[in-house]
Amino acid sequence: MEGKALKLWQLYTQQPKLWEGWDYGSTPIGFHDYENAVLFGHPNPSQEFTEKEREGVKYHIANPKPVSFTANTAVDLNGVATATIMWQEREGEEMLGLITHEAFHAYQMATACPCGNISVVLKYPVNEPLVQALAEIEGRMLFQAVGVGGGEEIVRAALDARAARQALLSAKVATFEDETELGEGLATYVEIKTAGPGSQLWQGKLNLLQKINRNGWGADRLRFYYSGMAWALLCDRYAPDWQRGEWRPLANIVAEAIGHVPNTKEREYPTLDFDMVLAKHELEAAAREEAMKKSLAQALPGTGLRVEIFVKGNPVGAGWNPNTVVTYPGFGRFHSTRLFYYYDSGTKIDIGKDCLEKQNCLHVVFERPQLELLLDGSPLSFGNHQGNLKLTSGDCIVSIPLAKVRLEGNCLIAEEILA
Repeated sequence: MEGKALKLWQLYTQQPKLWEGWDYGSTPIGFHDYENAVLFGHPNPSQEFTEKEREGVKYHIANPKPVSFTANTAVDLNGVATATIMWQEREGEEMLGLITHEAFHAYQMATACPCGNISVVLKYPVNEPLVQALAEIEGRMLFQAVGVGGGEEIVRAALDARAARQALLSAKVATFEDETELGEGLATYVEIKTAGPGSQLWQGKLNLLQKINRNGWGADRLRFYYSGMAWALLCDRYAPDWQRGEWRPLANIVAEAIGHVPNTKEREYPTLDFDMVLAKHELEAAAREEAMKKSLAQALPGTGLRVEIFVKGNPVGAGWNPNTVVTYPGFGRFHSTRLFYYYDSGTKIDIGKDCLEKQNCLHVVFERPQLELLLDGSPLSFGNHQGNLKLTSGDCIVSIPLAKVRLEGNCLIAEEILA
């Protein structure tokens, strides 16, 4: 692992300039698997790391790895913003792009870039047909603009569709859109620049613009990875010095550069029939309501022990799949694949599939037909208790150092107590 990680670190640091003012060679990178971590470029690692040297490059290793190394993300490691990369997550140009994506998140963390308040996801109107129709239209206009080289008429149409949608949103939700494009969209923009316009990575990401919000795909968050990427490419086209300024909404930069005041009432878009797109979304909204019922039944079928976890600590490590998580307003975020949180209080939640995140990071609900329940190392009995709680099954583990616990019938409620 160390030798291959070194090669990746060298490829990463040898890239041409990607962003004005970012010395990406000074951004630490931590590669990790389930047990180990290899850290490059960190000036002062935490105490679990040991220094080594190879091919004239100093780096650090840790086994076990830091608890914050749980996903592809950026974390604060001993006061320094650090990218963490799951080992062998991808290959070739995709791996280099992933490393740079997460490294840019570390740069954003260090420079106070707004990245979107994740708690707002649960308020996003993912099943409002008009909102989703306008989002799809914006995505398709963006593809025409950056994917096939459309001109200012197409860009103005994208700006109009965006403004019309945001006029339907609360101020908090509209800000969430803009800031998530800054966070994830710019990281995706930098990611594709590592491979260049002729690459499969570049074209593959651009092609996803055509998928945005079709049948709700990426409706609440994932789509901003690609719309933000596209708006950044348009910033390159129309406002060449845009990277020198402060962090601000990307679409606003483009609108100012081309001198366009977006029309929130516009319903005419090149090559698209607005009424047809809206009618499609009205049908899809009804179908998604049925899909929601099935997903909720999948998470909470009523045939096992229902577990509700309430956490008060702050997450220091987290992981979930943005491609599979689905938001259901009023119910929560449904995770059909793994959800993982580790908190500064020592609490750990690791659920393999089928759970609801009722409140981001703080309230998780799931069911299992068979669970081992231990309180202070002994089997948990019915009633009210307090102590160290551990729940395990074949695909999940929950560990809370100190919790108030109530076990009644087929329901277990555990509320973390902070020491």
